[in-house]
Amino acid sequence: MEEAEQAEIQLGSWDGQTYTNSWTGITFTLPDGWTPLTSEQILQIVGAGNDVVEDSLDLESGSLSADTGGIDTYDFYAMRADGTAGFFCDIVNPAAAGTPSMTPEEYVQQASAMLQVMDGITVSTEEPEETTFGPLSGIQLNMTTTADATGLTTAMSYFVSAKDGYLLVYFLSASSQEGLTEVIDLIKQIDGTQT
Repeated sequence: MEEAEQAEIQLGSWDGQTYTNSWTGITFTLPDGWTPLTSEQILQIVGAGNDVVEDSLDLESGSLSADTGGIDTYDFYAMRADGTAGFFCDIVNPAAAGTPSMTPEEYVQQASAMLQVMDGITVSTEEPEETTFGPLSGIQLNMTTTADATGLTTAMSYFVSAKDGYLLVYFLSASSQEGLTEVIDLIKQIDGTQT
């Protein structure tokens, strides 16, 4: 990526259970039993909590997004009610992180390396590859984590692509067969083509 001036992020919005983002080019409707999370819930999940300045929350625009200090902006985060599956989009600003030329390949390598050193989980990963799944395209990284204490296994996939100086990171996770089936069906019914 060049260090030219970045375009402004265009966040999507929810209309009930339907999410639309014309900038990324996708629309989908959550299945029964799924819910879009609020900014506060997103920040709690990603661990930002009280460290995020009030001004970085966008609660009035119809967009349930959360900005974690300029590096990550969570465009959406949806979760199955029982917590066994999730789907989110993180818009990463490599320039704000001091790595303006970070590629999707480098991002997934970094994500894998971070999980590999975490205590309490065993991680297995596949080799990242350029791929398309439904409307999502880019570098895909599949991995499985198993919690050492409980044996809970979670399947995860990252789809990372570059757009207007940012990285679009779509992340899918499931820790039950029902959750896995629903998240796969959710991706397959996305309308549009990621741009």
